[in-house]
Amino acid sequence: MADTIDETTIVTVTDLKRRISEYGDYVEDRLRPKLQEAIDMRMETEREISDYIRLGDEIRNLLRPIVVDKGGGGGMGGDVLSTSKEGMAMDVAPITTRSTTTTSNRADDDDDDDGPSSTGMLRGVIDVCHGAIYCDVVIPNPRIMYVNVGFGFHVEMTPVEALSFVDRRVEYLDSCVLRHRVEVARAIARDVRDALELLDELGVELARLS
Repeated sequence: MADTIDETTIVTVTDLKRRISEYGDYVEDRLRPKLQEAIDMRMETEREISDYIRLGDEIRNLLRPIVVDKGGGGGMGGDVLSTSKEGMAMDVAPITTRSTTTTSNRADDDDDDDGPSSTGMLRGVIDVCHGAIYCDVVIPNPRIMYVNVGFGFHVEMTPVEALSFVDRRVEYLDSCVLRHRVEVARAIARDVRDALELLDELGVELARLS
């Protein structure tokens, strides 16, 4: 009987060591890489949302300074649009403005609702290499911009159209993409935690039998 108990104990210890090794390999080779991938995808979405929010802020800065001078001074007659272009963004990358041109004095401009007048040019500095290289730029018509809409496609838009797209894009990324990726990362994290708890229990059992 004693020999049978000893033999069973040896088999159990061997089996426990095998299971601990298998679970350990599964955690390190499968679960942890999946968790890191899920975290990276979540962070990528968060960065994309941040970039679009920054783009929206830049477009608002471009649109906000448009003011109407009702005085019609200087004998020009009618309203005077004074536009100070504080910033601009293209492809979800900000342009740092260095100098601006300002005025359009056409009272009957049919496109005032779409943004600043196209009579002025925007000069600035744009990041062309992830913060490593900057170039001077001149935008002859700041009322036209090309926005990255995903999958490598850039669509020509007016500032108002771009702002509308940005707002919808941020809402979609936040409510759908980011929420899903956060749930995936949490689920994998729970799997890792459960596997580690099981490994701890197996280790305690192995210590008891050894």
